[in-house]
Amino acid sequence: MSRVRESLAAAEGRLLADLDEHDALQLRTLMARVAQTAQTSSAAPAETDC
Repeated sequence: MSRVRESLAAAEGRLLADLDEHDALQLRTLMARVAQTAQTSSAAPAETDC
């Protein structure tokens, strides 16, 4: 998992370096929302089909 995090951080850094300030801010905001949604989803009980 540590290697995956490091790889993702490196990819994020490369992408942010290629974006202008406005686009980089939008990307960071989107990534924060995705992370928050993932945390919320993983903390919620799994839905089951009845």
